Amino acid sequence: MINILITKPEEDTAKIKEAFKKDIRIIPFSTIKTVPIKFEINTENFDIFIFTSVNTVKHFFNQIDPEKLREKIIIAVGDKTKAELKKLGFDKVKVPETQSSEGLLTLLSDSSFKNKKIAFPRAKKGVDLLLKSMENITLIPVYETVINIPENTEKVRELFEKNRIDYAVFTSPSNIENFLKIFGSKGIKFLKETKVIPIGKTTGSKLKDLGIEPLFIPEKPSIKGILERVLSA
Repeated sequence: MINILITKPEEDTAKIKEAFKKDIRIIPFSTIKTVPIKFEINTENFDIFIFTSVNTVKHFFNQIDPEKLREKIIIAVGDKTKAELKKLGFDKVKVPETQSSEGLLTLLSDSSFKNKKIAFPRAKKGVDLLLKSMENITLIPVYETVINIPENTEKVRELFEKNRIDYAVFTSPSNIENFLKIFGSKGIKFLKETKVIPIGKTTGSKLKDLGIEPLFIPEKPSIKGILERVLSA
């Protein structure tokens, strides 16, 4: 049995468990939870809206009527965020070739976007590459992340101490930071003694900054893709 810890809530991993019925045990361990932030925005002031996560889509449209964005250019960082937008009726969502902040920057460097005003709904704290690189972009904080201590924390601690976690998949830098807050000085030890996989380049960079070399960094931010690669190894 392969034990794979994934830093997502149990409800998010239910479908993943169903898809992989082989010798695999998925252990949900999300160390963050999101809290909505009340915000105000005049959608008429913007031409483009960029969404970089499913959480951003949910929190943004909990306060804004999707109909107000029907004539806007909608950009998603990746396929999963695009799928969430599609549920709201957005069928012409653009996705960068490289599904990352760097890919978004490359996409937006196209001359057709030069004089467009861009709205960037996002978590209060996040990657600032677009904000640092572009002048025509406005940050709209729609939620913030706070630490979450999962109910299975002591069980996960025991599994790490017995070297029974085969892979640990991290879905954001915040999940890494809070993992280390929860397990204290042992956190780095746990991660160095298992195979660690980030969801994408940004999370991978966070691991490397901590001296942890990722097993690999997927081209597309997909849990399913990560598990397929692990099982085929």
